Amino acid sequence: LVRESTDVLVIDGEAESLRRKLRDQTLKNVHLESNLLRTEVSLHQREEDIRGLEERNLRLQNEVKQLRMASSKAIKQFERRTKEANMKLSEMNSELSKAQEHAKRFQDLLANERRKQKALQHTIEVGLHHQSKTKGDGLTPAAQKAYLDTLSETLQSSKPHSTMRIDDVVRKQEAVLVENANLKADIRKLRIENT
Repeated sequence: LVRESTDVLVIDGEAESLRRKLRDQTLKNVHLESNLLRTEVSLHQREEDIRGLEERNLRLQNEVKQLRMASSKAIKQFERRTKEANMKLSEMNSELSKAQEHAKRFQDLLANERRKQKALQHTIEVGLHHQSKTKGDGLTPAAQKAYLDTLSETLQSSKPHSTMRIDDVVRKQEAVLVENANLKADIRKLRIENT
């Protein structure tokens, strides 16, 4: 009986030891399963994060592509506007030069006409002075000839230029100067926008 009770105690002790080992192993397995589950959840979360980052990266690449296209278009438009403005500026400078040449020509004509007017006035005064001395009628033949020569020169020199008036040239020159200044301001503005 003693032996049976020892055997039962031994069996009970071994059973208790096996139960503890089984419980410890079960706790370890639960712990490992828990860790594995956490790892899988973390891995799944990282995969979701990676997918989100890939989508964001793709979206940003598209935005960069669109910005490059827009900036390229803006640069081309700026270059086109600058080229047009430079061409217009060249045309305006050319017109300004022509207008200045016309103005100088008219100033020269005006100065020439004044000289002729003075010469004619002098000739008339000399003729009248001579007439008053001689008590004759009209101008002397020499004064008449000088008067007619001066008048003929005046008429001949004014014919080719009679189509354009000095006021028109001055107005055109002022308009060209204003447009020239506006174009220069536009070019400065475009350069500032481009930087």
